[in-house]
Amino acid sequence: MKNRISILLALAMLLSLAAPVVAEEPGYQRYDETVVLTTVKRTDPNAQFPEGDSLDNNVMTRYIKDKINVETKTVWEVDGTEFINKLSLDIVAGTLPDMFSLNNDDYLVYRQLLDNGLLADLTDAYEDNANWYLRDTAASFEGRHFAPYTDNGRLMGIPTGRYGYEHNQLWLRTDILDAIGMKAEEVQTIADIEAYLTKAKEAFPDTVGLALHATDPLANYSVAYSADPIAHVFGATPHYWLEQEDGSITYGSLHPGMKDTLAVLADWYAKGLIDKEFPTRVGGGLTQAVTTSGQATAWFAPWWYGWSIVDLPKNVEGADVAVVNAPVNEAGEFVAPWPSPAGEVLLVSKDCEHPEAVVRVMNLEYDMHRGFDEEAATLYDESRNQNNPTYLDISWGYLFPTSGVNMEYSNVVPTFSHGIHALVDRGSQEGLATPSEVTEAINIGRFIAGEEGYDQYRGSYYSRYVAGEITDAENVKFVYPAYSQTTESMADIVPSLLTLEQQIVLQIILGQKSVDDYDAYVEQWYAEGGQVLLDEISALLGK
Repeated sequence: MKNRISILLALAMLLSLAAPVVAEEPGYQRYDETVVLTTVKRTDPNAQFPEGDSLDNNVMTRYIKDKINVETKTVWEVDGTEFINKLSLDIVAGTLPDMFSLNNDDYLVYRQLLDNGLLADLTDAYEDNANWYLRDTAASFEGRHFAPYTDNGRLMGIPTGRYGYEHNQLWLRTDILDAIGMKAEEVQTIADIEAYLTKAKEAFPDTVGLALHATDPLANYSVAYSADPIAHVFGATPHYWLEQEDGSITYGSLHPGMKDTLAVLADWYAKGLIDKEFPTRVGGGLTQAVTTSGQATAWFAPWWYGWSIVDLPKNVEGADVAVVNAPVNEAGEFVAPWPSPAGEVLLVSKDCEHPEAVVRVMNLEYDMHRGFDEEAATLYDESRNQNNPTYLDISWGYLFPTSGVNMEYSNVVPTFSHGIHALVDRGSQEGLATPSEVTEAINIGRFIAGEEGYDQYRGSYYSRYVAGEITDAENVKFVYPAYSQTTESMADIVPSLLTLEQQIVLQIILGQKSVDDYDAYVEQWYAEGGQVLLDEISALLGK
């Protein structure tokens, strides 16, 4: 049992991190006349505003208006699946909003906007107004995420770096480990995993073994139930565009190690060590049907998966989880993929009269959301207090006027986790960057200590205290993609190639085809457009 954290210490830490913002600092200048910025949104269907509040009139928009005299007006909002279609109508009609965000997958839309001169040059607006947090988080990516959105040395969008360490890890049941006489740290290699699954099946015959993704069992980065850590042992990196030693570009699913990977999974499936029904478990039902119900004895998932299984101990008495970096290769390395350098990007229309106001709004969004402005943090926390009759139940991204492009540090996952350990285990605030992080760390400590009323932090405990802590372990070796954006032909070619790959992977695992049939898939991949994609990427990278 960890030491309890005193309220006095908690308050001292919060106050030491939350310094009020000085209104006339660069990036915080207040306009004499009200500036109105138009924006568009992806709908949050579950959003609940307090009575009288709305998307354009809430705790955050009022704070922004008070500080810098900027108002925002939401022109339209649609479901995320329809966002690009709706935005395309604005592009054709010449009615783009002042600010809007795109996902990394929408890179060709950005190129279209750029090539048609529809975007504001944000170089000066960013350099003159970005606050310390925007600059610090950007610096943690060493500028890699700025490159795709820089044209002739000018910044044409404000991208988020897609932070790393969201690779899949192996999640095990500690109650089952105890029952079969194994320890989590003993499960290191592919053989160790098989031994665990075998003993678990013998001791608990009604369980289903390893849970697996229904349609894409080797999906790679940040996809729960993807068994890609096994592929990495054999040198394969599914779904990634990689640079080879000779400088040429290849597709990671073409690596010969994919056959070794499929041989392992097919063998486990035949032995009953993999959920026999996994191909039928599509959609969100997999978690409830297999993991939180106690049916699965193991699964691969990223650090954030802890929030998905908070009901496991409620459904199975004594059930709990451990997370390990497994399997490792012969060198003892746990090989993991690194994500694309850029995530979302905030774009500003060339017709926006005050592009610098967009950057100032971003400053204030994070001052409130991360708690850098003590006054704003108090308002925000009170609004999200479930005991408050005017409770604001809304995703932070939907609340942000800029649509919530997520500015985080590249290593935020392990750093935050180490900070939580420092606070809970040693009473130190080292590694905790924001008041909101301190608050979460305190609450996790109270959950660990068994205090009443903190069971809601079980998910945070699993994800941040248990899984996140080992995402940057010394033996973790990262594989970086050579290319992560979209080429001209990808929209036409990738869907059919991905379907082709998923089909052969499933057929081999299920025993419907042999491992050697994968060779025919590789030849077909090249013939049906794969070579076109390789050529396009190589040309874009100057290879």
